[in-house]
Amino acid sequence: MSAAHRPVGRPDKTDERTAQILAAMAGVVARDGLTGATISKVAEAAGLRRTLVLHYFGNRDRLVDAFLTQTVAAYGTAMVNIDRLTTAQLIDAAFEPGIYHSDLDLAVWLDLVALAARDPAVRDRLHRLWRESWLPAIAGRIVAQFPGTDAERAHSVAYALVAVFEGHWSLVAQGVPTATDTAAAKSAAHALIGTLAR
Repeated sequence: MSAAHRPVGRPDKTDERTAQILAAMAGVVARDGLTGATISKVAEAAGLRRTLVLHYFGNRDRLVDAFLTQTVAAYGTAMVNIDRLTTAQLIDAAFEPGIYHSDLDLAVWLDLVALAARDPAVRDRLHRLWRESWLPAIAGRIVAQFPGTDAERAHSVAYALVAVFEGHWSLVAQGVPTATDTAAAKSAAHALIGTLAR
C-alpha cells in the first residue's frame, strides 16, 4: 500500500488534552492549593484517567512546571499586554473585577504568591516571570507612551504600579476594600503615571 493510501491514525489530541489538564489543574489549585494538587485530583477534575495525565506530563513536577510556565505566565502576560489601551486605561482596567477572569484565578494567584515564600522553585519561577517578562513589558509600555522616560525611571514606576495593584487584590481577597478604597488605589496608580508627564 502506498503512503497516499494508508489509513490515517487517530488525530493528535495533545493540545486539546494539555489545555484540558491545565484547566483542571487551575481548579484544583484554587480549591486545594498548589501543594494539594495531585495527579489523581487533577485527573479526576479533568475527567481523565490518572495514566493519561501522566502520559502528557510525566510526573507532578512537570505538570506544576507546565502550569506555571503556560497557564500562569500566559495569563499574567495577557493582563500586562491588553492591546489598544493606554497606560491610564490599563490602570483603570487593573482595578476592575474583570481583570482576573474569576475569583478562581485570583485564588490561584494568591496561593502561588503565598507558596513562593516557602518554596524556592515557585519563588524562582515567579521571580523570573516578573523580572524577565511582566515588569519589562509594563516599563516598555511606559517608555512607549512617555518618550524621554529613561529605562530606570520606567522600571521604578512599573514596580510601584505593580505594588499598588498586587496589594489591592490581596486585600480584595480578604474582603477589605470599599468602593472608596478601590478608587483611592486607582488614584494612587494614576498619580504615579502623572509623575512621568511632567
